Order: sequence, then structure tokens, then C-alpha cells
Amino acid sequence: MEKKRMRRSFSKETEISTISVSGDSSWETSAFPGSLWFGWIGGQGRRQRGHSFVAGTARSGSVFSRVFLAVVLALGFVLAACGDDDDNSVDASTSSREEILGEARTLAQEVVYVDASGEEIIIDDISRIVVLNGDLMEVVFALGFGPNVVARDLSATYPPEAAALPEIGYQRSLSTETVLSYAPTLVLGTTEAGPAEKIKQLRDTGTDVVIIEPENSFAGAAEKIRQVGIVLGVPEEGESLAVTLLAQLEAVRVEAGPDAPRVAFSYMRGANILFILGEGSPAHPMITAAGAIDVGAVAEVGEGEVMTPEVLVTMAPDVFLVTEDGLASVGGIDGMLALPGVAQTPAGANRAIIAFDTQYMLGLGPRSADALADLVTALKEMGL
Repeated sequence: MEKKRMRRSFSKETEISTISVSGDSSWETSAFPGSLWFGWIGGQGRRQRGHSFVAGTARSGSVFSRVFLAVVLALGFVLAACGDDDDNSVDASTSSREEILGEARTLAQEVVYVDASGEEIIIDDISRIVVLNGDLMEVVFALGFGPNVVARDLSATYPPEAAALPEIGYQRSLSTETVLSYAPTLVLGTTEAGPAEKIKQLRDTGTDVVIIEPENSFAGAAEKIRQVGIVLGVPEEGESLAVTLLAQLEAVRVEAGPDAPRVAFSYMRGANILFILGEGSPAHPMITAAGAIDVGAVAEVGEGEVMTPEVLVTMAPDVFLVTEDGLASVGGIDGMLALPGVAQTPAGANRAIIAFDTQYMLGLGPRSADALADLVTALKEMGL
């Protein structure tokens, strides 16, 4: 007898020291006339409380357990892929994944969801999810659906279980064939995923594709969690996680005082791609909630201002906030100080540079309260 399914319908309305929080993200950027779009690829996590480095001195914490788990997971997927019967490769992969990660969760009832593109998607099977975005992957795992995930894009490397999953490439340059090779019952991404024709091709095959539009704010982070919870059929769990995150952020938040430090978020990809980002950046809510002034936002740089000596002199930041991979791309601290105009700023004169793992600082997800706490601590340790 066919199981009767109930529908549930939702819509998206509802020397000062240099400090580094470890990670190995890499970024990719393209500049178009009048705009800058940016996204992170790879190395987005490996972050647990206690894995930060201050002036080269490691705090407590061990990476061994995470590395070991990643190796075990990777071996499991490799062994599954090397089965004798090619026709059963999908089933073997599913079996191996569940043995390692646990049993996949199922929908209690069908979900009807209107996503960011205006498409109404009837979701009735979430047993095989391909996640196209690193911060969404964190939410999926935080809600307990890690065992349902069969593949990831390059940006999804946290938690370590996600890092061990097969890759489909980068979310901005999707291959329809590669995504479909994992037989997904649900593809979950943000508006950053594309190109648009690839999303359409995936939908044309009958695959459920849900696109969520992120917002670079703490409220947006909570809403993103809620929407993922709705899509996965657990709106109450999504709401609970969202409320918890907002409470944690509020507990850590610091009000800016009269002597609030002036912080510049610098996006760097080699010496020829240098920008100061402002209010549109995911770093903006982190900076302001840490009790600092976002000089990019004050200068109204919009989607980005080229980091010229003139711009830096005008902004006069007390601190540069950067990503670890961005800092590495210009040759580390000394390399950044050698960039035109940097050494002439108060931050440059004091070598006041704070470097964070990209996804940890900019992901705006379940770990954002921890990242904010680390930023607050870093500023205090610099005496700011």
C-alpha cells in the first residue's frame, strides 16, 4: 500500500603582536566594472575552540583526532568506490557512508519550499544531498544531517567529516555531469552557485535543487539556519539552532567605546589584487560586534575599494583584519607591510594584523559566536 504523505509548505520570508587563527582557505576573485564578487574555495574549517595562534604560540588543542577521522572517512569512501560491481557503486557508497557517519535521516513528511529563485520545490527525499556551499555544509552537519551528504564543493571542508567527502568542484563553476554522478535526491546551495544554466540543467533532470539567498549579517546567519532546517523538514530544530546562535553572539558582543579601534578588512590575493571591503562584506558584522569601527563601511566603499596608499592614509586603520590565505599570498606579515601605503598606517607601524581562517571568520554560521569571541580576544591582546 502506498504510504500517504502529508504536505508542509514553507516560503523564505520568514609591535603589537600579529594574531592568527589557523586554517588554510584559498580565495578566488573576479573584478567586473563597478563591482567585486568574491568567494572562498577550500580549507574552510578545521576550527575548534582553542586552535588559535597568538604571535606564533599555539594555544591548547589537538588536530590529531580530526586528521585521523578525515583519513578514516577518506579510506572508507575510496574502498566503497573500488567495489567489484560497478552497477552497485551508489549503494556501496551509501552503505560505507552510513557505516562511518551513521544512518541518514529521513523526512517525516513532504516539504513544499519556495526558494530564492522563486521555484516551488516539492522535497520528498533527502537521503542523498549534494551541498554546494561551505557555510551551508556546516549548518547541515550541525542539524544532524551529515550522514545524508554524498558530495561537497571545494569550499565545504568543515567539519572534518565533510572534508573527507568526494568533491564536485567549485560552486561557481559547476559541472552538471559531476553533480549528477552522485545520484543526488537534493542539491542545496546559495545564490553564489552557478552558472545559472547549470542550475537549470540540474532542475531539468528532475533533481530537487534548492537555492538559498544568504545575507551578510548575524540576522542573516540565523535566517540561513532556519531555512536549511525548513528544507530538511526540521524547522523546529533549525529555529532552536538559530536562536542559540543569536544568544551566543549577543553574549559575546562588545559595544564600541569612544576609543574604539579602527579595523580595515583587507581582501588580498597576491600583490595585484588588493581591496578594502566594507558593509557588504561578511567581515562587517564581525568587526562591529567586536566593538570596533569598520573603516571600509565608514568610507562607504560599497563592494570594495582598491587598497591604494591614498585610500589607506585616509582610512588610517589601527588594525588590519585579513584571511590567513590572503596574508600568505602576499608573503606573510613582512610582505603585507611592504605593500604600498601599509607601513604608513597606524596598523602597519605597529604590525597590527589579525589573520583568521576564511570560513571560520566569514562563514556566518554555527561557529560565528566562537569566531567573534576570538576576534574580541585578539583585539584585547593587542591592547585595543
